[in-house]
Amino acid sequence: MSMVFEEVDENLNRVGTTTNASELHGMLAGLVCAGVDEDDIENWLPVLCFEDRYVTEDEYRMFEHDVRGFYREVLKQLDEFGVEFNILLPEERNSSTDRIVAMTSWCTGYLKALIDYGEISVEQLSEECVEFLDDVRQISELDPEQEPTQEEMESSFMILDEHLRVGVQLIDEQLNMHSISTRYKDAGVPM
Repeated sequence: MSMVFEEVDENLNRVGTTTNASELHGMLAGLVCAGVDEDDIENWLPVLCFEDRYVTEDEYRMFEHDVRGFYREVLKQLDEFGVEFNILLPEERNSSTDRIVAMTSWCTGYLKALIDYGEISVEQLSEECVEFLDDVRQISELDPEQEPTQEEMESSFMILDEHLRVGVQLIDEQLNMHSISTRYKDAGVPM
């Protein structure tokens, strides 16, 4: 299953959650880094995506199935030492404002899942990881209305995207290095 921003966003809109595709991807990356198991989906999916929204049992089960597939994909990407891990964002043909909003949403989702739900404290992390999380917090607070020129935006966006990608891998390696191969097999992802 390949995660494509527009398809994931469509699934989220179908069930009426206020979470967007980038935020969900950030949440999944945060959960994987925090070592939260896919089998715990019954506990984390409603908290992260449906805090104040009722969905029917059928809608929920279909959405849960999709999210399990997305979770496995993020897990697989990170377990391949991040070679394939990319932040889920709208394609470049979208406006820079849309892409900034998506990146800030990704960061918000990542922090929410890693720190709040995954209960990772900064005391567990190296100084480098703590600095990265502070960067993520700052990116989550970017104002898309303070848009620089298109050329500045493209350059900055690529740098931030790479920084997020590498930083997530750093945190995942620090928190999960001892369990990477076992969690990969436990999730039913073919190696």
